Amino acid sequence: MALLLLAAAGCAEEAGEVVIGDRDSDTAVVLDTDTAGADSGSADSTVPCTNELLSLEPRAGDDDVLLSVDILAQLQQAEVGAGIKVFEDDVQLPGVVEAEGKLIRWRPQSPLRADSAYRTELTWSCGTVNAAWTTTGRTFRLGLASGTLALPATDLALGDVFSELLVRVEVYGAGRVSLLAAPAGASGQEPCAASSLLGGVVAPGGDLEVASADAFLVAAGQRIPVNALRVVSALQASRWRLEPATVVFDVDLSPLATTLLGRVDATPAEACARVGGCTSCRGSGGRTCVTVRLEDVPVAGSSQLVEPRSAADVGRDPSCR
Repeated sequence: MALLLLAAAGCAEEAGEVVIGDRDSDTAVVLDTDTAGADSGSADSTVPCTNELLSLEPRAGDDDVLLSVDILAQLQQAEVGAGIKVFEDDVQLPGVVEAEGKLIRWRPQSPLRADSAYRTELTWSCGTVNAAWTTTGRTFRLGLASGTLALPATDLALGDVFSELLVRVEVYGAGRVSLLAAPAGASGQEPCAASSLLGGVVAPGGDLEVASADAFLVAAGQRIPVNALRVVSALQASRWRLEPATVVFDVDLSPLATTLLGRVDATPAEACARVGGCTSCRGSGGRTCVTVRLEDVPVAGSSQLVEPRSAADVGRDPSCR
């Protein structure tokens, strides 16, 4: 989340108020120090206000805060003793407070919960400011079966074999992005397939490219491991939307030969010949992998939350054996 720096102004302009920014500007934030509540501030009028709060992120009222958020307070001057606390239902959450010059940062010890209300409490020489905000799971469904097959150049409807992929935005900011991805099942995340963390970069225009060495997809009703899963898209952070994406991965055609060729006796060699040849699968020594490139993959928002799930987690689940 980008750090919004507001124009500096007097810290306390009128009795009962703290103004962050220019009072007459659209970005000014007026904190009513006489009113208790999650979006109010308080200041001790007996203590001179010699410092200024330039910004506080997340801002009061934000309803699209990522689960891995850091709480950031930007002061005009560095200040020893300034601190941040975060509460959920008035219960203080464990976290680490770091002072980086004029910037005060609070890092959660564990990811926050999706679609939950939190409150930041910042204390500094001008008093205390509270800001209430809400997290979002921000999950998207990528319809792989509806994408356009660009690779391999074949008449096989390879794109129709694969089902949907769920991705959740984990980290976004400073040119970096991380997505937690998992194959979609009938009613959300496929319970018997591991999720994968895809990391990458975001260009200034919002174009992103993320990748993972190993992942799982669901193809022809089977959980299929794939290599070098890559997602290329455009992320509109202001509206939290992913545009139609390109998804690329290497897949072993061996378990899909029957489905692709429509014969129970179809062999991997026949499938490879049909798609113009295969290359060696990473780490397997076989020669049945093919690079699949699906373009114009539709993206839709989803209320389902993708959770971390390792291959070991799947192995310990008796329902997945």
